[in-house]
Amino acid sequence: MLPALSALLLLAAGSQAVKLDAATHSELLLQGRPQVGLWKALSAEAEMMTSESQVVFSASKPKYEAYCFDQPISHFERGVKGTFCHRYWADATHYRPGGPVFLLDGGETSGEDRIPFLEKGILQILSEATGGLSIVLEHRYYGESVPVPSFSTDDLRFLNNAEALQDSANFISNFKPHPSLLNVTDDYTFHPNNTAWIYYGGSYAGARAAHMRIEYPHLVWGAIASSAVTHAQINFPQYFDPIQEYGDEKCISDLQMAVGVIDALLDLPSPVPDLVKGLFGLSGLEDDDFADVIGSPFGYWQAQNWDPKVGSDGWNDFCTALTSGKADSKIGLVKIGQFCRPYAKLIPSALALTTTPSSRRPTLSRLGACGSSKWGYFMPAPEDGSPSIISRRVTLEYTSKICKQAYLPGEHFTVPEWPDVEEVNRRGDYAIEADRLAFIDGDRDPWRVMTPQSDVAPKRKSSVNKPLHLIYDAIHHYDENGLKDHSKEPARIQDVHEFEVLFIQEWLAQWREHQAGPTLLVPFTAGGDTLDIAKVAPLNASHYNQTDHSFDAEIWDLIPLGRGGGNLIESWKQMTSAAATNAARAQRAIEPLSGHEYSLTSLSKAVPYHERASIAHAAMHLETLCHTLFDLMNEDSEGTKLVRPLVRPHHMVAQHKPRHKIEGLDVLVPRLEKVQAEGDVDFDSGDYFSALCRYYTALVELYPWTSTPLLFTYHEACEYGIAQLNSRLWERIAAAALKLAPTCPSPQSMYHAAKGAADVVINMRFVARSVLAQAFHHNGEAFKALEEQQAVDCAELGIRVAASGAADDWAHSKCYTRHVCADTSTADL
Repeated sequence: MLPALSALLLLAAGSQAVKLDAATHSELLLQGRPQVGLWKALSAEAEMMTSESQVVFSASKPKYEAYCFDQPISHFERGVKGTFCHRYWADATHYRPGGPVFLLDGGETSGEDRIPFLEKGILQILSEATGGLSIVLEHRYYGESVPVPSFSTDDLRFLNNAEALQDSANFISNFKPHPSLLNVTDDYTFHPNNTAWIYYGGSYAGARAAHMRIEYPHLVWGAIASSAVTHAQINFPQYFDPIQEYGDEKCISDLQMAVGVIDALLDLPSPVPDLVKGLFGLSGLEDDDFADVIGSPFGYWQAQNWDPKVGSDGWNDFCTALTSGKADSKIGLVKIGQFCRPYAKLIPSALALTTTPSSRRPTLSRLGACGSSKWGYFMPAPEDGSPSIISRRVTLEYTSKICKQAYLPGEHFTVPEWPDVEEVNRRGDYAIEADRLAFIDGDRDPWRVMTPQSDVAPKRKSSVNKPLHLIYDAIHHYDENGLKDHSKEPARIQDVHEFEVLFIQEWLAQWREHQAGPTLLVPFTAGGDTLDIAKVAPLNASHYNQTDHSFDAEIWDLIPLGRGGGNLIESWKQMTSAAATNAARAQRAIEPLSGHEYSLTSLSKAVPYHERASIAHAAMHLETLCHTLFDLMNEDSEGTKLVRPLVRPHHMVAQHKPRHKIEGLDVLVPRLEKVQAEGDVDFDSGDYFSALCRYYTALVELYPWTSTPLLFTYHEACEYGIAQLNSRLWERIAAAALKLAPTCPSPQSMYHAAKGAADVVINMRFVARSVLAQAFHHNGEAFKALEEQQAVDCAELGIRVAASGAADDWAHSKCYTRHVCADTSTADL
């Protein structure tokens, strides 16, 4: 007898009945893949559970308060009035005024099951890094957000994609935090016109995240779609393919052979089939119901997670027990033997009835598959005769019949014979994409074949604006959960979380640019050469040339990097905090006089804050540029070969800052001028990628020196060449990015890089007139490419700056209480 078959048959003796109470019925109703045989087996054996096999799962007292949002029962049926309590949970622990809102879609489970992500998952990670507000929004018909009195066929007519998407849109448009959460005086603080909303979802909710970004772009600034099933189909035997490809080879081989033999025995004349089922204690089931029951352990594959406290080891335990010949007395939920008690403890009879839907085989619930009548995902055995771990008695007709049996035609609604999957696929299918829409997947997720990162989907390249990430050795939305101490997460999970923080920060920088409108002449660069700005220390030539190291710590402290020990998330927190805090202080300190004139006294107070904010923003632009360059390099296409290794700014700073390592300007500036010259040669020859890498590298190696009045007077900055080098490198980055953008898979990312670099120059105090004029020109070109209205304003201002004085003059030397560098008294401040 085949080893796996004998192991399965060992499961068959001494079955004990399982009590099927109302809660069991309810849970089975909400299970993922409809398991008709499982339902029948449990019903037929409903007597009692032994104390040995019964496991009690108790929910801890919730840490977060559930709030109610009044949601219409229907957004589209005019005759239907009334609202229901649409539950949500929120955490404002990390919120800072002006921060974004991160909304996690609860998907096809109670929203309470998503609460842990507020405390130590994706919501906590992103909100802590950005000063954001986190929200979990329950899905209609799940948990207690139920708009109807029953789950009758008629009452399921409000469970569809259109109603559910409009729920989220209505919530975002009208959200006002409960006073116990935040005391906000302005009811429109969190309106999407004033606050960036980032939508996150996993699996079905991942598809919803993508659909929200596509269909409500005016409400959803960005979205992360994790394991997003944007392709719907009726027949889904491919679900089992990753299990067979990545599962233990012996386990899979034994299963395939065992199932093949069982199928062959079921094909024999009576009484052989009844004897086989009798050995399993399932003689009362039809052949297809029996075949369905013995496939129930395959749900353990999807239940795996990198965190053992979140996931299940059931799959490995099942395979170990099976291949060792010590299989237990259960298959899935049904207790069918007493020979192998260790396995009984591994898979208690109540497991699928009391655990969260994340541990069940499919993610989409039966309500979703049948009630919404759109998604499909019935999981029969393959019809092509290929090796299978699921019995061929489990057919498409069999897996779909539970919908027809459970939902008879109603007065107002009838579940169609087959789901209308094209309603889903018309929303984007495999090719769905948009700026600021990210897709995250696990390489061995049984649902990946339904996502935009499927092997059969159109190939695409990752970029900051359209990020893609395939997590190695990962299954279903592995990025969603996290640990309180993120440094203890596996490296591949830390990587994806850092990746998400990085592109979210760039998206939020774009939001700030979008809100601010055109970046024109900056008030904080006025004040002329008489403005009294205190340096961080009394620096002189000995400090600039590093013969005296007494103030090296003060110089390094200007750079808001390195405190996180090289950790990107910690570095982003340092940069964003420095940028936001100092920018706000600068705005509060500046005092307008009239029109475009400002008090010199208030400028003296405001400029130091503005300079610190500008230094932080420049560091953020460097980090984002580095990621963009790595994206291009990973394509391994012509023109993207590195001329030298790229070093991330936060890594370099973390290495040198604790030791206060600084290179003297008398050595550093000439060395980096040569790097710039090499970049200029690359630029002139059309090798814009290499030029960009050289300019970037020079700026990173320039740290901690930067051309700022906090370190230099204007004449000192020019004398040591730091003013010319610093501003020219940023201007050259903008120029090279504009040239390179049209050849990139995602040009928008490179155009944003160009605009960001030009913004750095525009915010510089010490800048030559020609460089400032070119920065305005580059800004205008980037605006034009991004289809923004400010292109003309920037181009016109650049022309006026260039025409109003000698090219090498300090552009702002005569800009005292107002800007005269554009040769006009009405320069737009």
